[in-house]
Amino acid sequence: MPSEPRLAHFDLNAENGDSECAAIFGAWLWIERGYGVGLTWLNLKFALVMILVAYHVYCGMLLQDFKRDRNRHGHVFYRWLNEFPVLILIAVVLLAVLKPF
Repeated sequence: MPSEPRLAHFDLNAENGDSECAAIFGAWLWIERGYGVGLTWLNLKFALVMILVAYHVYCGMLLQDFKRDRNRHGHVFYRWLNEFPVLILIAVVLLAVLKPF
């Protein structure tokens, strides 16, 4: 079995709706209740999470290119692309734990 369908099934098909519920509840807390409006660390963390969402969408577009046999990138590109979310997630965790500003 090729690796693309396994990865797509694991990552790109969130069928249970947990992430949608968390996003809706988080937006409600932020907009309606005003939680975190003046907290710079929380706003930065939210921006980093939005970057991860954009990364997720971009990976879905790359998967579609693979399916159509239109891969334009080499293995080095994908190795670096694989490290990008790790760095963002480390920053998100550090912001959540340390709350520096």
